[in-house]
Amino acid sequence: MMGNIRPRLLMWSYGGVFFTLLMGLICPLSHYGGELLWFGANLTGVVGAALLSSLTAWGCMGALWLCSTRVRPWAGKLLRVIVAWGILIIAADAVVIMVFDLRFCFRDAVAFGGSAREWRSFLSTGVSHMTPDFALALVLSTWTLASLPGFVWIQPRAVSNRMFAPSIAAAILGVGLGMAPASRDPVRRFAVGSIWELMIRDTIGRRYSDAFKAEVANRAAARRASVFIKSPPAEPRRPDIVLLVIESWSNYQSRFFGGRRDWTPELDGAASRGLAFTNCIANGFTTEDGLIAILTGEEPIMPATATQGVLLDCFAGFIGAERGLPRLLAPAGYKCYFFTNGPLEFSGKDRFLDSIAFDYLNDTRDPFYRHRPDGTPWQQGCFGTSDEALYARVRLRLKEVRALRESGREREPVLAFLETTSSHLPLVCPTGPPHTEERVMRYVDRAAGEFIRSLEEDGFFKSGGLLVTVSDHRAMLPLNRDELPDFGATAPWRVPLFLLADWLPRRGSDGRFVNQTDIAPTLEWLVTGSTPAAGRRGILLNPKPLESSFIGARVATDRSSTAVWDTRTGAAGTIRWNGDRSSATAGLEDALLWLTWERIQREGRNRAMPDTLAPLVHARWISSPSAASARD
Repeated sequence: MMGNIRPRLLMWSYGGVFFTLLMGLICPLSHYGGELLWFGANLTGVVGAALLSSLTAWGCMGALWLCSTRVRPWAGKLLRVIVAWGILIIAADAVVIMVFDLRFCFRDAVAFGGSAREWRSFLSTGVSHMTPDFALALVLSTWTLASLPGFVWIQPRAVSNRMFAPSIAAAILGVGLGMAPASRDPVRRFAVGSIWELMIRDTIGRRYSDAFKAEVANRAAARRASVFIKSPPAEPRRPDIVLLVIESWSNYQSRFFGGRRDWTPELDGAASRGLAFTNCIANGFTTEDGLIAILTGEEPIMPATATQGVLLDCFAGFIGAERGLPRLLAPAGYKCYFFTNGPLEFSGKDRFLDSIAFDYLNDTRDPFYRHRPDGTPWQQGCFGTSDEALYARVRLRLKEVRALRESGREREPVLAFLETTSSHLPLVCPTGPPHTEERVMRYVDRAAGEFIRSLEEDGFFKSGGLLVTVSDHRAMLPLNRDELPDFGATAPWRVPLFLLADWLPRRGSDGRFVNQTDIAPTLEWLVTGSTPAAGRRGILLNPKPLESSFIGARVATDRSSTAVWDTRTGAAGTIRWNGDRSSATAGLEDALLWLTWERIQREGRNRAMPDTLAPLVHARWISSPSAASARD
């Protein structure tokens, strides 16, 4: 009986391995193939690049497996354990593509891993709102995990001498073809490259030498006058500020911001009444990137470091940023709140926000997010309570602030920073199926529109309040066919941005080339009347149309590359971070110099994320509607 089970189990296990290797080739092609073709690549080039990249991994694992059949059983198991790790990485890449439309990176897996509670919630939501991609991801994960024990433990029959040498030669040939330095342009490497190749090419952590640092400092000092932007003094005002960051809102989803879809009419209507920037660039492709850019006025380019552990922290190099938005507003007496309907412990956001001096933090741990005021439960999205609950929570706090002012107990202006989550991947519409991108964005738009109307009803704008609305990044989805003709090379980073207030000196569409890092210096200029250390950043409300000297944006799934635009000369291209040997596209020499100098300055903050169990240093949690009031 055992003799019959063994070959069947071996066949089933190897079937799971083969399925994983096949999906590791098919998934990048199926999700990114169309995008590559729209960028001008030919079909043969796309498929050929994917096959060659996969041959590297397949050849390495095939050679190890062949050797495992001709050694002692314990040594064979050890070799197959190594192969199993490779198969797991390929499976993880395929699953991440299917669920999140991104490529897998083990550093991101550690940084974004989250807690067991978050994963239980994610799996529960995914199973209850099963989509074909999620179902296939579950099948692949289950089959891979179930097949690997048999693959490792059962010793296969030794490959005959006649077949062993040609098989090893074929495996070596596959590795060589996959590693060949031949150009495969215009195919974008992250889309069809081997997952192993993508992770090995990470060179952003290479340190600069002391001699190189000194040279960069001298050259940057000489170029300072041509880089720094001088904004004229302004008459300061101290409005209450609501800074609304909408998850994944993208230009292509908005008719007003140049897209061909009309999924966000409420937000479009609000933008049309204010000052809207139709050519705004997100400086990264994750929420953490967006928070860094918006809250510190710096591109989310981590400092050079040889410490692998630091690379696992999303906010490495930005902990305690000197020009964090709360610190810029402090001279004007602002109290700063951060609200989100997601978990702030996810990727250590709470520690980052505490380090840049937010006064109050609020997330799904607040009992308010469990039930509506009438006792009925809030609708749920993938990451927790829906956006409606977040808006209701913020509105309640603003009402409390107004009541405190009327009683004479509070006079300070407030900054309320809102981070939504309902449009985060995987897409789950809080109002129920079908869970399509359009339905999710229409829900997000309705909730945001109702919130903006509630601010009007509550007298927020009549009392001088300012609403700043922006996306944290473009949707984490492959580019649509129409985005390149509509937005050109900036399409992967194009996001909406608008300001709304009764006192705005000008309104309408503004086509200046701006980015998320311009928001913090703009608010500093507004409330203090000057920007003494804004450097090369632009001022959105400046009467003169001054733009940032350079704009940098992280390239998706390749942290060692940064897309850069020099707004003074019109030069555009890419910087490749590689220590002293970092390089840039012709015409971006000034941008490379200055961004390198800024990275070097950032090394002084180069420390890992604070202990997640340590108490907050500056901020306090708002755990109930009256908690902040009690402190006041």
